[in-house]
Amino acid sequence: DAQFFAGQYDCTEVCQVSVVSPYTNDWTASTTVNNDLNINNFGGFGNTIDIDADWNGSSTLTITVPQTLGATGSVIACNASYTNNAGDVSATIVYTWDDGTSSETCTTTANEQ
Repeated sequence: DAQFFAGQYDCTEVCQVSVVSPYTNDWTASTTVNNDLNINNFGGFGNTIDIDADWNGSSTLTITVPQTLGATGSVIACNASYTNNAGDVSATIVYTWDDGTSSETCTTTANEQ
């Protein structure tokens, strides 16, 4: 069960072009689909942006692409890794998003509060 991921995360992000201020996002474990996660405010794109992620029950966190960022664009590539140190979860998410004209790759470091 992916419940150990659930919580609010402090995020910092480095992008190729955009300057992104530190932000928080909320990770919620599904109550109906085992190992399914929802990440709200992904990439700091806003509280209406939710990305789905899947935990394989062992060591892999997968964010399937493409996923929409609303009117802003779409996530078109993504790699994620995490550590769970006695319940303190940290994740690194490297993703590329596209607005229909250009794309940008960003690296997010998310630390559970």
